[in-house]
Amino acid sequence: VMGSRQTESAFTQFDGKLVKGLTIKTVRVSPATDLRELRRCHVIFVDATADRDVVAEMVRQSKGLLTAFGPNGEEHGDPCLRLVKQADALFFDIDLKCTRRAELEVDAGLISLARRVRK
Repeated sequence: VMGSRQTESAFTQFDGKLVKGLTIKTVRVSPATDLRELRRCHVIFVDATADRDVVAEMVRQSKGLLTAFGPNGEEHGDPCLRLVKQADALFFDIDLKCTRRAELEVDAGLISLARRVRK
């Protein structure tokens, strides 16, 4: 997670949960984090408070890393996955160009759940 402490604490509820045999662990990422450390991660969630230049560098070097931005994260560029809030519901959009650039395969089930898919 890169952003506010509030965003980080929201994600800690998933710590220890299993997804397809993998255990979720929330890790705080800051501008001081060595980009090599990110290679151990599968997903990075960035909120609107994160440093734009640091995010741009992470996205540029994001082979194998799914970048996900929250609502109001437009200033950070184009992530692979963007959360979108409409009324009281949360949806997500997927950018397949981004996932190809990051050398990621996206499951058809995930694509079918997306509000919008950009090819």
